[in-house]
Amino acid sequence: MTFASPRASHPPRRRLLRGGLRRLGFALSAWAAISCSLPFLPDPALRTGLEPVRDLSAVGRAIERADAASPHLLAVEIGRVTAGEFQAPLWYAAFRPFRSGRPRALILAGTRGEDRAAVQAALDLLRDLAAAPQEFSGWDLDLLPLLNPWGFVHDQPGNAYGIDIDRDFVQFRSAEARLLRKFLREKRYDLVVELREDAGARGFAIGWTGAEDPSASARLIARMRQAGFPVASDTLFFLGPKEGVAHTPLWGLRVLGWFRQATLAGYLRQRVSPAVCALVTPREAPLEERIAMHRLALAELLGGADAQP
Repeated sequence: MTFASPRASHPPRRRLLRGGLRRLGFALSAWAAISCSLPFLPDPALRTGLEPVRDLSAVGRAIERADAASPHLLAVEIGRVTAGEFQAPLWYAAFRPFRSGRPRALILAGTRGEDRAAVQAALDLLRDLAAAPQEFSGWDLDLLPLLNPWGFVHDQPGNAYGIDIDRDFVQFRSAEARLLRKFLREKRYDLVVELREDAGARGFAIGWTGAEDPSASARLIARMRQAGFPVASDTLFFLGPKEGVAHTPLWGLRVLGWFRQATLAGYLRQRVSPAVCALVTPREAPLEERIAMHRLALAELLGGADAQP
């Protein structure tokens, strides 16, 4: 592909563009310097007075049933979250098809407590792994089906202290982020998949941070459309999804680092995997439809004995 040379009659436009980029660079540098001079945020206070709206024991029973049903699955606790009188485990399940040389993938859900469909889809995947392991025998899988148990129980996006766990991977103020960091220490994956929901999304989207397999993205979006699910396409924003696929550039992770912020996806990309993707469903869609989107996306990305990252 070749690009036409800019016309000689437009040097003022080029100078304006260069000047604008320089000013943007200076502004980012100034904000970074100010941010780095700020102290760490104070310890947040425990939120009280919120009544539980979901039963966490149902999640535990689903995990235990999958563990008991298959020799290929092992479910354990990697730690516990304590907030006042509230206590809950962080569950981890490992799926091993007993075949050598398989790529490794990590599946995460429930970082935001409101993401009910994402958590249910992760639990459904555990059930499918126990019932039909041959469908996913191309992978060694690690699953963390519920990263924010307090938020899930109380239908809140953050944890019991109001911390957005998704953006807590620089300061690690939340117990949930610290437990995940400890679990991931010295682990490496070929692919990480996070199940998410978005109140502003108008359809399904897959968001990549790092390496992407364009053919896998195309197949996944085609399957969504064949199934009759809406696909997001936002042409107004630079980082928005185009035809259901969005990309986070690596320079964006560096900019967040200047401001002492790191998303979960950025942390995973920098520490444990060259390919991190978020499967995002629109929260305004019916619950069962959101679950079905997540399940279809997981089956497309991970299904088949010859699956590759």
